[in-house]
This record gives sequence, structure tokens and C-alpha cells, in this order.
Amino acid sequence: MNAQKRQEIDHMYKALSKVKDLTDRLLSHRYFPEDPLEERVHLILQEKQENLDKLLPYLAKEDVPQYSDLVEWLDIIYRDDETEKLIFQGWKRICSQNKLLEEQTLQEMERMFNEMKEELEEALPVEEDFMKDAHIPYVVPTLYAEN
Repeated sequence: MNAQKRQEIDHMYKALSKVKDLTDRLLSHRYFPEDPLEERVHLILQEKQENLDKLLPYLAKEDVPQYSDLVEWLDIIYRDDETEKLIFQGWKRICSQNKLLEEQTLQEMERMFNEMKEELEEALPVEEDFMKDAHIPYVVPTLYAEN
């Protein structure tokens, strides 16, 4: 295997591992189990967690991951990240307005969501042709890619 490709894969693995850790931490917070917005956020986080659980062992393999194998998992992970943040913002606003949770708790959760976005931006390979650059906009939303 090309050393540069292995380095790119290791870089992606490290960033996605951090995303997995943050996802696990956010899933451990459950304040209002009956709240529909919180339930949606948790369902999306669970889907992201399931896909990271599949992707990380795949990236840890010695052979070079194939673009076609990565597409499905990465597509779901990046889509979930966008969606969960939108729903979280609505839930956070309701919690703040009704003083259901301490502001510090909400800010810590928001910090974790923002850190996940940063790690997903970091996970993108530096080498432009690693994931066939012509297809990457369909997998990784523009918000995560540097222009």
C-alpha cells in the first residue's frame, strides 16, 4: 500500500474516531425521553453511531478502502451530522426558553456538536483524488469541504 494513502486513511480514522467518541457521549445524555425533538436527535445519533461502528473497523484494515465501500457510510454520517444539528438547535431553543435545562448543559452539548463538525471537516482527505474528487460533493456536503 502506498504510504501516503495509508497516512490519509489513518488521518481519516483518527478524526472519525473522535466523532464516534463525541457521538457516544451525546447519546449518554438523555434528559426528556418523551420529548419528540430529543428523540429525533437520539435516533439520528444512533444511526451515525451504527455507521461509524461499521466504517472504523473497515478503515483499520491494511488494504486501501474502495471508494464504493466508503460512500454509503460517509453519506449517512455527514447527512446525519447536518440533520442532528438542525433538530438540536430547535430542542435547545425550547429548553432555553422554558428553562428546562441549565444553560451550561446546553452549551456543552452544542460544543460537542460543533466539535463533531470540525472533526468531520478534518476527516476529509488532503489528497484530492483519494475519493475520486468528481464524486465527493455527493457524499460530503459542501459545508464540510474547503472551497
